[in-house]
Amino acid sequence: MSGIVAAKSAYSFYTQAQHAALKGVVDDLGERMKRIGESWKSLSDEEKAQYEEEAAKDKARFERESKARDLQVLEEQARKRAELTEMTDDRRCKKQARVESDDDDDDDDIGAFPLSKAFGADDDDDDDDDDDLDEDAEMVALPPMPAAEDDDDDDDDDDDDDDKPIILMGKQESTPTKKK
Repeated sequence: MSGIVAAKSAYSFYTQAQHAALKGVVDDLGERMKRIGESWKSLSDEEKAQYEEEAAKDKARFERESKARDLQVLEEQARKRAELTEMTDDRRCKKQARVESDDDDDDDDIGAFPLSKAFGADDDDDDDDDDDLDEDAEMVALPPMPAAEDDDDDDDDDDDDDDKPIILMGKQESTPTKKK
């Protein structure tokens, strides 16, 4: 999108004109540029005026193209901002619709409890009723418990799960012993 050519100076226009004129006379580029520089310094203000005029026109062109590009960029940014705002508003509306539909169903709260309860917040047991369920608390759904299966093949009614340790509240209880 930038593709705008920078404005040339008066010296650049002079160099361009003289370079073509000296190309057949002086083959060495360094020598040619040295001669062009010396001749530029020796030019009078009247002789430099035509190149300065070209430079002023080129500068005006550059500023015009830059302003046009800046307007395009601003319009593009405004368009993208409007799209993002629209997308954000759509997401906000969809989220609000989900929240409203969740509020309508009381069955959604089965198997759920507030996050604050999960991590022990407000669990001070001082009977000031602040650890009762709060309607505004964030709820976490618990997965259903899997059905217990008897994996042993010994056809007895006791579970083989008795020899596994019982873990309650992050502490390991002693393993119950089997009576034989």
